Amino acid sequence: MNIDLNNIADMCKKCIRKQIKTKGSWKIECNPIPKELEEKNYFPIEKLLTKEEYNKLTEEELVEIQLSNNKLLWAKEFLDWSIVHPKRNFEQYYQKEILLCTAKNRVGRLGRRLGKCVSEDTLILTSNRGLVPARKLLTTDLLVSYDSKNKKIFPTKNFSIINNGYKECLKITTESGKYDIVTKNHPYLVKGKWKEASELKNGDKVTIPINFSNIKYKNMANDNYSIYKTLGEIASKEQNVGSHIFRLNKNNTLFFLDGVLNRKIFTNDFFVQQLGYLLHKTGTKYKIKKINNNFEIEIIGKYETNKDFINEKIISIENVGYKNTLSIAVANSHTFLTNGIITHNTEAMVIDILHFAFNNPNKKIIVAANSLNLITEIFNRMEFLLTGSKSAYKTSYTRKRSPSEKIVLTNGTQINGFTTGTDGSSIRGQSADRVYIDEAAYVTEQAYQVLMAFKLDNPNVVFVVFSTPTALETNFRKWCLVDPAWREFHYPSSILPNFEENDGPELRNSLTEEGYKLEVEAEFAEGDSKVFKTENIKKSLYQYKYCEFREELINPEKWKITIGVDYNEFKNGSQICVLGLYCGNPLDVEKTIKILNFTSIYKNSVDAKFKDLQITTIERIIELQRNFNADFVYCDEGHGSMQNEMLSKHFYEIGKIDIFKSINFASAYEFEDIHLQRKAHKRIKVMMVSFLQKRFEKEEIEISELEESGKGNLIEQLKEYRVERYDDKNQPIFRGVDHKIDALMLANFAFIENFDTIFDKTTGNFIFGFKNEGYKISSGTFQDEEKKKPLGPIETYTINPNLGKTVEENIPKKRKILNKMLLKGFDNGFFD
Repeated sequence: MNIDLNNIADMCKKCIRKQIKTKGSWKIECNPIPKELEEKNYFPIEKLLTKEEYNKLTEEELVEIQLSNNKLLWAKEFLDWSIVHPKRNFEQYYQKEILLCTAKNRVGRLGRRLGKCVSEDTLILTSNRGLVPARKLLTTDLLVSYDSKNKKIFPTKNFSIINNGYKECLKITTESGKYDIVTKNHPYLVKGKWKEASELKNGDKVTIPINFSNIKYKNMANDNYSIYKTLGEIASKEQNVGSHIFRLNKNNTLFFLDGVLNRKIFTNDFFVQQLGYLLHKTGTKYKIKKINNNFEIEIIGKYETNKDFINEKIISIENVGYKNTLSIAVANSHTFLTNGIITHNTEAMVIDILHFAFNNPNKKIIVAANSLNLITEIFNRMEFLLTGSKSAYKTSYTRKRSPSEKIVLTNGTQINGFTTGTDGSSIRGQSADRVYIDEAAYVTEQAYQVLMAFKLDNPNVVFVVFSTPTALETNFRKWCLVDPAWREFHYPSSILPNFEENDGPELRNSLTEEGYKLEVEAEFAEGDSKVFKTENIKKSLYQYKYCEFREELINPEKWKITIGVDYNEFKNGSQICVLGLYCGNPLDVEKTIKILNFTSIYKNSVDAKFKDLQITTIERIIELQRNFNADFVYCDEGHGSMQNEMLSKHFYEIGKIDIFKSINFASAYEFEDIHLQRKAHKRIKVMMVSFLQKRFEKEEIEISELEESGKGNLIEQLKEYRVERYDDKNQPIFRGVDHKIDALMLANFAFIENFDTIFDKTTGNFIFGFKNEGYKISSGTFQDEEKKKPLGPIETYTINPNLGKTVEENIPKKRKILNKMLLKGFDNGFFD
């Protein structure tokens, strides 16, 4: 087929201009896209063949050519899939451009997006416990979900919840008096289309189910009017509904409501909303009226019995400010019911893989990523599309999950999933006609070499590669920015409708500045892979000397203080960081957080006299905790098991065991995965690095330039700390001396973990308004007994003149004391 270059699609013309401008030349191998395919979703076969060639084709052959060259038409006809977003009702042009492109090498850098959130107090509909506040959902709950394919509701256990921090929320109230409190980008079903909360207006009608026959319960009891009416009367007095009531059949539910509604006035809002759900469940129309702080329920009539859903008019939309929110992800249906109203969240697509697979028999497709979770997600999504109610391929494939993911089609084509690992060894020896790489920026150089070997075996192999960028120099970066043989797609998250209004603020709040640039703007970071940027470090430096006691501080009673300790091998010594958080008027200090003291203890020799590193470190930690009356002490587990046992025993004996915690840097920390939109875990070290990055990016921390300049000190460590590579879970592996950084991170982490009225545990950020209003909250210290009395003169502890200079002859004596203390601890069972 010959395509007239004067009649090619606009996207091709733009691509050629961009390629020459940014990469200097045009070396992309592709078939230009006809204008009709871009504008009318029609592949103009008659224009691309001679009249004689066209007339020789049968109708079946014409259809086959159309479908093999028209992915959008194929997806609509055979999978019931469209680029029109079902929730926002807009054409996702970026998906269209990717699917229409025929380039042999395609590479895309894409921004990410957060899941949808609700306030922690939003009432979520469950089939086993009725309406439940989001913060009280249990893993055993059955969320009531909505299947947009067959338009039925059903219960599901397959959901996850993530704490998503403080977000701006709206309160949506309908004409019956039911309401939701959700984030601005939370979607609702309105007249068959999804609309975000920020797009709703008074008068819009949201969809609410009234037919719950699809949710089956065990027959708990026979109909019994007197019993359930009596239970209703009791419930009306206590204004509380037992969970078993939500599992009653319709008749017993009506008997219960008859008893409840003998009472005319209610004072408990949550109780009234629960009654509203029960009335809906029995097909009863009602209206909740609020009179001062009381509530009345007016019964209006019955719904038509042949309807599954009704549409309720919105009567009020209020901005209720910033609230702690939870992100709820539901597998497969991706919907859940907030107070009985249908809502939704987003999903990914794999159309390109399936189109090639079903239109090209006996081919081999490789799908690669450095994470098994990503591979599973891709194959789950493929199976979801293939098993859809309107799919033409329900019986045209088989799937195997072990030893690796594999889908085999009846036409002989195989789709194989592989994790790249650190060296791509699992892929060696394979062959492929197409290679798809997800999160390519995280694939190691060794694995890339294995993948690129496919081009040597098969010069016609096609590569389709996508990822969010990283700061590392990788093949992905080279393909995007330099290599003229690769067609690059660049789509930041901001191309989504209402992004700046809805998603932008929460993403900025959740990510570091560099993380936002990489993961949202999909831009590569300038320069190298430094974790802490030089300009941010410079802004943190001030001229001051460290102090030894809390009472040396301005307004000493207004500081929260933590201690972070990093133990190391003898040659690297121990690092102890004292970090202060000022809870007074922010105008009193340069920065909200300040390093108050940093002690470095090394094993070295001076005139043949040696320090005992372990004992000296323990002495200094105890001394600093006393001097500063520190709220928390966080210590690294790595090289400090014996020291931590000693410290645990010390704090236990003085009644302050709650202030001490040892941290394993390799342990898991729960966080919200922006890409997968569900709970996930990262190494605690990775999260602590991210939390500390934000202190510098947001200019919240003060470091002594006088104390920390010079070789091996904190400023040098911060400047040289880098990301070396990413592991198979897309988590960074860091490079550089970081002993002082670790101690600082531990002290910062102690703040985040323990002061949840000040910090968001998910992001590590200050909660909304703290830096302006924080001085109005109680500061004090962790110990309750200290809070009950004004801060008087702190007991002065004399610094041991031999601190850091413990002479050799004292070491046996010290070790003897140490052993006795440990043995005593074992004897009393404290360490059992």
